[in-house]
Amino acid sequence: MAACAADELPAAPTATLPRVEIPASRAASAAIDPPGWASPATAARATTVLDPAESPTADRLADLLRGAPGLQPVVSDGGLSTQFNLRGFIVTRLQYDGLPEVTRLFTRDPSTLAAVRVQGGPSGVDSGLGSPGGSVTLAAPTPGPLARRTVSLQGGSSAWRRGVLDLNQPLTESWRARLIVAAQDGRSDPGRQVLARDNLLASLAWHDPDADGLGMLRVDSEVQHNHQPYLFGTVMSQTGAVRYGQLYASPDQRSDRRTTRQALHWQVDRWLGRDGQDSTSHDSTSQDSMWQAGLRLDLGRARVLRDETLIGAWAQRSDGLLDGYYTRLHDDHLQRAGRLEGRLTRTGDAWQLDSRIGTETAHRLTRFSGVQNIGGYQIDPQQPDFSQVDPARLTLGPRLKRQDDHERSRWLRQSVGWSNAVMLQAGLREVRHDSRAGIGLATTSRGRDTVQEWAVATQPQPGWLWSASRSQGLELNAGLTRSGDFLPPQRSLQHELALALHPGAIDPMRPGTPWLRLALFRIDLSGLPRPDPADRTAFIADGARRVDGFEAVTDWQGGAWQGGAWQLQGQLGLLRARTLTPVSPTQRDWPGNTSRRSAALRLQGDLGRLQAEPATPLQAWVQGVARSSAYVDAANTVRLPGSVITDAGLSGRVERWRWSLAIRNLFDLDHVAHAASVDEVYQGTPRQLRLVLASPW
Repeated sequence: MAACAADELPAAPTATLPRVEIPASRAASAAIDPPGWASPATAARATTVLDPAESPTADRLADLLRGAPGLQPVVSDGGLSTQFNLRGFIVTRLQYDGLPEVTRLFTRDPSTLAAVRVQGGPSGVDSGLGSPGGSVTLAAPTPGPLARRTVSLQGGSSAWRRGVLDLNQPLTESWRARLIVAAQDGRSDPGRQVLARDNLLASLAWHDPDADGLGMLRVDSEVQHNHQPYLFGTVMSQTGAVRYGQLYASPDQRSDRRTTRQALHWQVDRWLGRDGQDSTSHDSTSQDSMWQAGLRLDLGRARVLRDETLIGAWAQRSDGLLDGYYTRLHDDHLQRAGRLEGRLTRTGDAWQLDSRIGTETAHRLTRFSGVQNIGGYQIDPQQPDFSQVDPARLTLGPRLKRQDDHERSRWLRQSVGWSNAVMLQAGLREVRHDSRAGIGLATTSRGRDTVQEWAVATQPQPGWLWSASRSQGLELNAGLTRSGDFLPPQRSLQHELALALHPGAIDPMRPGTPWLRLALFRIDLSGLPRPDPADRTAFIADGARRVDGFEAVTDWQGGAWQGGAWQLQGQLGLLRARTLTPVSPTQRDWPGNTSRRSAALRLQGDLGRLQAEPATPLQAWVQGVARSSAYVDAANTVRLPGSVITDAGLSGRVERWRWSLAIRNLFDLDHVAHAASVDEVYQGTPRQLRLVLASPW
């Protein structure tokens, strides 16, 4: 609700420690959290905030995060889900406006994003169950105080077309509304599969003009209709070569996924006064200490209905042919979540306090039914032909699944700073979890666990920030031990040291101002399950692995060049993985699809003006993302080659129209985006051309 509320709250004193964040646009930085509710963890943990407005040609979340430090998009569920490899671990759970993102076969449309925050390392205190690699937090666009209407049109190669309509309208002094409609269509390359998706987000916000009133309330409703079929990908031949240019999926697959989501957000803040001053005064012009209390409530519900037929390839045979796969299925996924958080803060020159307490609950229920056939037909990998697949001649077996997950947690987080120079943090969360699966919904996991987080940050001189943190995380295991007990969860532990030349004291908008962040980290993951050698129906949770890493990120605003300015952004990531206790005899050090080295570099600048004022400068940009080779399998026997993908673009404005022209994969390099196995390889994007026209009206 940042955009909804930023203009109503008085400004708080600014004597607070800077944050270890990559600088984003002011709009994105303000939108990622409600005013005054930014997570204290970002003050001592390596964090990146991205602005979707800087990537106008993006059509999915993965496009926005390609150059984020330590992060690599993962193709999952045939391109129907959103996952990431962050610091060597897979991130499957995302947060959207304080609540869990839709977790079942859902693609977040960029038009419904105001900002994205990526934080490395486990964040169990902030989010409960999650990945050891880190967390991805999304913020929704909210109704603003000014009337604004914009339309955006896209076109490009592979029959690509997309349109976005964004209507923002204040209704009264207290009521505001916003409607965002996005529709797109195109064809995959290769395969010519349909890429149609429609999305609608409606938001209604109310704020009490009385500073001592009921605060702010926002209600969201979202609908998505996705027709993209399951993209089976290609395979690696028996010689280890990727079969580029192939997509082993029938063009006759039926795909119909409908997602609905509703959410309610309420926030109220109270100025409690200054030390020695009563709470009736709201004056915030001096730098004396100020006390503030707040309460925030988030409630959400989402449902995904899926009616789909999958026709493609399953696995390679010894004779070189591919076994076929056919399934017809129906999904019904329901999730609910609620979150309540209280906050007490003190800002001032002498010392600062941020104290929070909260509780949340989440429930997910997935019901899955269908029929399937594996190996009922064969495919020639050289000339795939699915026209002869006749479901009436296939022997179909049932495919059923039910999964029911409950999570309940409560947490406490404390942050104290002194004289704008030193800050200490501590956090504690208790998580209770209960998971059931199968037709009879038998319990597969149950327990109560706690996680902690500690951090210290210091600013020895203006512009320099040192921080050290220790954070924990949890992921669930399913199964029983030989004695019949539930397996304990996987536990992750990160130690991180970070140094930042931070724009809290040096203006990042001033020409010639650099921004630099360096981070060293170690992540240990324990409790990985493996079969019990004494009882193959039971499990032992004693597997362990470790990842050590280094990240360097820079952002440099350059001076005038041909009447404009330039900006250089870069990042470098280095990883070293070790298996401490293997869960199988063949497991080696490196997990699949994890590159030892990654780097990104982006240069953008003004090239001049198309016409006299008031036209804006013509801007150009070029970006390269490089990744070293990675293994496909846990045994580290099959290696994927590395890649360097280069994108470039131009943008400018002519009268009311803002235009952007972008070329993805400029040199049309064959590369692999992700490989789940040698039989499930997803090719990276070939060369694409995108043109965007946007205008207010």
